[in-house]
Amino acid sequence: MPLRIAHAWSTDGRIDASEAYDVVVRSRGHEVVYLTPDGPSAARARAAGVEHHVLPMTRQVDPWGDLAGFRALVAALRAHPVDVLHTHNTKVGIVARAAGVVAGVPVLVHTVHGLPFDGRPARASHHAFVWAERLVGRRTAAVFTQSEEDTEVLRRLGVVPPARLVFVGNGVALDRFDPARHPPESRAALRRTLGVEPGAYLVVCASRLRVDKGIEELVDAALALRGRGSRVVVALAGTRDADGLHCVSVETLERARR
Repeated sequence: MPLRIAHAWSTDGRIDASEAYDVVVRSRGHEVVYLTPDGPSAARARAAGVEHHVLPMTRQVDPWGDLAGFRALVAALRAHPVDVLHTHNTKVGIVARAAGVVAGVPVLVHTVHGLPFDGRPARASHHAFVWAERLVGRRTAAVFTQSEEDTEVLRRLGVVPPARLVFVGNGVALDRFDPARHPPESRAALRRTLGVEPGAYLVVCASRLRVDKGIEELVDAALALRGRGSRVVVALAGTRDADGLHCVSVETLERARR
C-alpha cells in the first residue's frame, strides 16, 4: 500500500541531500512530503511538484519561535495527514515528533545526525535534551543512528528502548573517488586551478563550515605548517552554515585565504 512519508528538517538545504534516497522511495509508489523552513531547496522542490510545507523554525533554541513551529506542524499534519513522519536533527526532531503525536501521525521515526550531549555530566541544557528525547522516544517506533558511539550513548542513557535503536551507519563509496579513474593530466590541471604548485600537499575538506566540524583547527594547523615552510594547501569544499549554530566565522575564512 502506498504511504505518505514526511521528512522534517531544521533547514531546507537537507532536501538536496535526501533526494537520492527519496527517488527510490517514490519509485516504489510512495509519496514524499517535506516540512522545512523556506529557502532555495524548498522552492526547487515545490517547482518540481513535490509537496512542501513551510516550517517556521530555526536551528537555535527559541521558545516562542519553537512554539509557533510546533503549532504550524500540528496544523500541517492535520490538514495533510501522513502515514510516517521522519524527523531529523535534535531540536526539530523533538518538536516535530511531539507535534506528530498531537496530530495523530501513526508512525514516528527519527534519525540522529549527532548528539548535543555525550552521556557525561553536562550543562542543564544537555539534561533537558535527554529528558525531552526520553519523552518523545516513548512514541518513536525507531531511532536510526549513524555512529556506533551515538548508539552506545543513547542506549546507556535510556533515551529510547534498545529494541528501537537501529544502527544504519554512514559512509562513502570509495570506488567513486578512485584516483585511477582520473588521468594524471586532469589531476594536474585541477591542482593548477586550485593554485597548488607541483610537489605541494593538497588537503581537501568537504564539509559544512561549522566550528564543531574542526574547520578552525584545520585552518590553524595548515597555517602553522606553512609558517614552518611546509608546502601545504587546504581546499575547503562547503558553505558557511549561516542559519545554524557554531558557524565558522568570516574572520577564520579570511585568515585561511592568506
